[in-house]
Amino acid sequence: MARRDQRDGQAVSACVGRKDIPYHFRIVQAKEKINAFALPGGYVYFTERMWQIMTPAERAGILAHEITHCDQRHGVDQMLKARQRALWTLPLVILSGGSALGYAVMLGDTLINQRYSRKMEREADELGIKLLNDAGFDPGGLVTAMKKLLHIESAVNRYELSDIFASHPDTTKRIDYLAEAALSMGATSEQLELKSVDDP
Repeated sequence: MARRDQRDGQAVSACVGRKDIPYHFRIVQAKEKINAFALPGGYVYFTERMWQIMTPAERAGILAHEITHCDQRHGVDQMLKARQRALWTLPLVILSGGSALGYAVMLGDTLINQRYSRKMEREADELGIKLLNDAGFDPGGLVTAMKKLLHIESAVNRYELSDIFASHPDTTKRIDYLAEAALSMGATSEQLELKSVDDP
């Protein structure tokens, strides 16, 4: 990861609520995957391809989103909720002996997990764009990053699963509420326009 992006990550993380976490930013050598993610403890990762296709402003926006996941303890909360659900779902699955009831329980657990994920993703969007703005960055960067991802999704039909199984909110809806937030922070319509898509 370039020195500038390391500096941007540290500048954004300096504005978080929980000051006791040292943040670390890394690129994962995955040329075919477009992704960024955060792990508990302040570890934020970009896949190589994700990092390459984003502008510096868009990278800062994604960094703010992922840093917010850490700051809000989303990863830890998700693991704790999954463990709590396992305490009651696992016995039901075992007792069902592989019946339809057991599969229904597992499906229900998956849907609950996805619902929590979408809620957390929206919170990371809404608090992340505020964090981005508070750190002195262009809030439009997160908006154009989402527009770029939508363009790539549409072009290659990468996501064919129904919304009910998606772990993120619908990308178009994300763009709408992020654009509204960016405009309220003083961004112009021109700043929210996607200039180009470079998907190597």
